[in-house]
Amino acid sequence: MHQDLQDEMKDIFQRVLKDSWFVLGNHLEKFETEFALYIGVKYAIGVGNGLDGLKIALRSLALEPGKKIIIPAMTFSASVLAALENGIQPLLVDVDAGNCLISMDELRNSITPDVKAVMPVHLYGNPCDMEKINQLAGAAEIYVIEDFAQSAGASFQGKYTGSFGKINATSFYPVKPLGALGDGGMITTNDPALRDKCLKLRNYGYNGKYTMELMGYNSRLDEIQAALLGLKLKYLETWKMEREKIARRYLQNLSGNEKIILPFQEENRSSAFHIFPVRVQKRDELRNFLEDQKIQTQIHYPVPPHLQPGMKFLGYKKGDFPVTEKICDTELSLPVYPGLSVADVDRISEYIHDFLRRNS
Repeated sequence: MHQDLQDEMKDIFQRVLKDSWFVLGNHLEKFETEFALYIGVKYAIGVGNGLDGLKIALRSLALEPGKKIIIPAMTFSASVLAALENGIQPLLVDVDAGNCLISMDELRNSITPDVKAVMPVHLYGNPCDMEKINQLAGAAEIYVIEDFAQSAGASFQGKYTGSFGKINATSFYPVKPLGALGDGGMITTNDPALRDKCLKLRNYGYNGKYTMELMGYNSRLDEIQAALLGLKLKYLETWKMEREKIARRYLQNLSGNEKIILPFQEENRSSAFHIFPVRVQKRDELRNFLEDQKIQTQIHYPVPPHLQPGMKFLGYKKGDFPVTEKICDTELSLPVYPGLSVADVDRISEYIHDFLRRNS
């Protein structure tokens, strides 16, 4: 991706260098406007990274410390850390075995008077059922905060993820569908009061240059990253179509093999295919076999948040979320990136079939 954009990226860097304004400048304002327009919201606020985005978004809601937020157990630790850093108690729930996303039954059964918010996570780039989530949240009068760190460009019923919640956050970590050349994140909302509060919180809590109204953070998306992301945003739909083409080829090649579980495709949803996860019983053996064929894979995520040593104090134990734990024990992420050829996908698929035939 970057090889094709080298000349444009070098030109952008030279312009930022010539401007000599590197933080909270015109490039960030322009990218925030363009990203909000793309997602379909009124406001976007650039921040230092995805975790800060979630943390500041939650902080802006001023939830009472000790209250609870429902979070799927199958997620990256940042989702849980954002709650903990705001003094909010994460209430983890299991996910659906088919799509690996928050279970509607688990969500419905977990709402109590102490629950003040829910954080749906669009895992692997696959959008959650935001219609049902918003219906449940609306009936219970709780906030919805989307974690769309992996799903920029994904849509549900024709609307992009990051546009459904009261306030939402994404990540621009380099490998994400829209990735920076470093770190970065973005908050999205339609609420002007939340937007104004987030603008202050990301910049120490200052309103303008000299007056600090809140105890804030130092978390700002810098001018170089904002300018480069603005360029890459123009190509996001093209890259998404390439990822979809690769995913469809995998699905075509690997469907019908009962020894492998493929990503669950649902109507009215368009995945960003940030990750193409498959599930097999002999996951580690398959990964080693593919590595021998010079095919790199990843595992997302081998240890879920509730079993992380650093989160032992939450009181969860092995067996509390069996679906999540089963996914973590069997998931393998296959290569899926713009530029991967159909021939490569076919070769990878054939090696997988070969392994599964010989390891029944």
